[in-house]
Amino acid sequence: MDRTISNAAFLPPARGRCRSGAAGPGFTLIELLIAMVLLAIISVGLFTALRFSGRALGVGEERAAAHEETAAARRFLQARLGEARNVLLVTGPREQAPAFLGRPDGVRFVAPMPAEISYGGWYLFDLSFDPAHGDSRLRFALYRQRRLHELGRDPRVRERRLLPGLEPYFRYYGRSAVSVEAPDEWREDWRDRSWLPDLIRIDFRPTGKGGRGVPVPPPLIIRLREEFGR
Repeated sequence: MDRTISNAAFLPPARGRCRSGAAGPGFTLIELLIAMVLLAIISVGLFTALRFSGRALGVGEERAAAHEETAAARRFLQARLGEARNVLLVTGPREQAPAFLGRPDGVRFVAPMPAEISYGGWYLFDLSFDPAHGDSRLRFALYRQRRLHELGRDPRVRERRLLPGLEPYFRYYGRSAVSVEAPDEWREDWRDRSWLPDLIRIDFRPTGKGGRGVPVPPPLIIRLREEFGR
């Protein structure tokens, strides 16, 4: 059987005709610009998120450090005020006054200092709020009944910064008079008394300088252990 083969099978393909399996057309300029804009938007969003996370982490670390510093100051006050003693200071040639002096913004007292913190022995402490720095300053020196009664003038006095960004407010609970039958009451000061208060309450509030973001701790209530002379 004769087979007729068409000459069309040997002809080359016509120009412009797509071959089978050939690559399709590429991206247009508009599509490329849109992709670049989307990439820029995503990059800005990622950068903003990273910057926000960095700031949040920094604020968290600052708050944690402030919280730890405040907790350490509370533990120190709890221990030292709890050991306060009813002793006298010589304030003149023939004058004596109780070492314990309670004020709304601070307190002065005599208590033992552990050897692991400083030189052991009895110390005279004076804690007062400093509005100029927005924190409290603790001044202390070795207790000398006859030579040390004003911590602000003695060259041996050392000073430490306590409670940054917080202002303490003190109140004192105890007998209102010498009589044993006198009622107990809260007072804003404790001056010129030959006996110590039973309790000291310290409330805290943030200050204008450095108080922003500082966690406000709960009130601290301290029971004094000194019994003699009350």
